[in-house]
Amino acid sequence: MAEAYDAFLEERPETGTMPLYVLTNEIRLNGASVLFYTDCLKRFASDIGRDFFVLPSSIHETILVPDSGQYTPHELQEIVKSANRTVVERKEFLSDSVYYYDRDTCMLSVVAEG
Repeated sequence: MAEAYDAFLEERPETGTMPLYVLTNEIRLNGASVLFYTDCLKRFASDIGRDFFVLPSSIHETILVPDSGQYTPHELQEIVKSANRTVVERKEFLSDSVYYYDRDTCMLSVVAEG
């Protein structure tokens, strides 16, 4: 799926000082599954040159936040929890957890469990 990678990643203008990237599919329906596409996360990490956090936005998309050392996993988890309680419809809820992609090990792991 590397050839389709660019179709699934949308950079959002900085919100405050946090750059955000929205990862979804072409139709923006059940797009959180793009996390499991072969080499998608690896390529993103290579493109930005750093590790990153994955914030589950809904079943339709996830938010990727490059790790600049500015935010802790628990601060990001509070953002996820707040959005899940105020914006995300119950049937589209994915998780309150925050995940971290380590580009050296190519591993995605839970860093703040919700």
